[in-house]
Amino acid sequence: MKEDVLALLVEIQERVRSVLEKACGEVRSMWEKAREELQSLYLRREELSAEIKVVIKGVDKAQEEFEKAKQWLVEVRSDFSKYGERDIKEAYALVEKKQVEFVKLKETEKALRRERDLIDRRIKELEALVGKIDDLFKRVRLAFDLLSGNMERVERELLELKGRAEMAPLLVQVLEKERRRIAREVHDGPAQYIANAAFRLDVCEKFIKSGDIRKALGEIEELREILKTNLSDIRRFISDLRPMILEDLGLIPALEKYIEDWSKFSGIEVDFKVLGDGEIERREIEVALFRIIQEALSNVYKHAQASSVKIILEVGDEFVSLLVQDDGIGFDLKEVKQLSAEKGSLGIFSMEERARALNGSFKIFSQKGKGTKIMVRIPQGVELDD
Repeated sequence: MKEDVLALLVEIQERVRSVLEKACGEVRSMWEKAREELQSLYLRREELSAEIKVVIKGVDKAQEEFEKAKQWLVEVRSDFSKYGERDIKEAYALVEKKQVEFVKLKETEKALRRERDLIDRRIKELEALVGKIDDLFKRVRLAFDLLSGNMERVERELLELKGRAEMAPLLVQVLEKERRRIAREVHDGPAQYIANAAFRLDVCEKFIKSGDIRKALGEIEELREILKTNLSDIRRFISDLRPMILEDLGLIPALEKYIEDWSKFSGIEVDFKVLGDGEIERREIEVALFRIIQEALSNVYKHAQASSVKIILEVGDEFVSLLVQDDGIGFDLKEVKQLSAEKGSLGIFSMEERARALNGSFKIFSQKGKGTKIMVRIPQGVELDD
């Protein structure tokens, strides 16, 4: 009787394993299809951005030619002694032609922007869907591993899920704290400058009305300095939120500039090397790597007491790899993670999350007295961890 029950239980277990294994395959297939569509959308968005830049240049040129044609028409119509009826007709025809060219290019620009907006919305939807499918896959695989007796991977998955669950509320707190910091800086900086500028304009207006031009010019000069300072602060805020050099020139020039400035500021020597002849295919990889390096160097400056840092970025056809290594005092990783959670610091966690969000790997090695090494590896295409 016991043997029959055991046999039945084994059979049930095998059937459940089979169902879970099939579910894993189906979820993986869903994930791959969603990622393939996402990848094609990323590519199309980059193409659209390039097309829009070209069209904008064309629009500017067409507008300039349209304005010149109108000016020419005005000149022809105002001097009948110099220009005849034929000249006027030709000028009208030129204006009409340039107007049509300008309008067509503007419509093309609008159409391209509409398509890009639609793609951006679809990308957000797919990114959310991929995240949900990825989470579902991990949970189904966890159940499969439990039945298969793969306890090593079960333990690793559970620890990862536990760590993420513990860090999620902390992440919300830190983000809210960062929002308050930005709001406070904007209020104390640009907002105050703008209010002061408005006051100066009122004073300037009174001086002009009273005929005291000298004092008005003095106010204008002070207003100019206020606006310059304000513009500098606003650019700094924008750079903190989204480095424009990264948008304009790409990752490598942005890193070279950032590392050069950081090295001068910190007094720490940085050896930065780029290996490989591939190209980074996705903008989100560039942003993630830039932010990881920012955070890593910030930690070096605050905690490492290092004299030098080595950064190696390797760009291949399939993977982008990053190494950040310092010769500082090092630390106990387990102890630092615990302290970070207690203090509400998300440095290491945020770097890891950026890599994992792109299906990459993040590893950090450190020992007291032996420095710290950070290794990141992100796939150029789309992969799902086995």
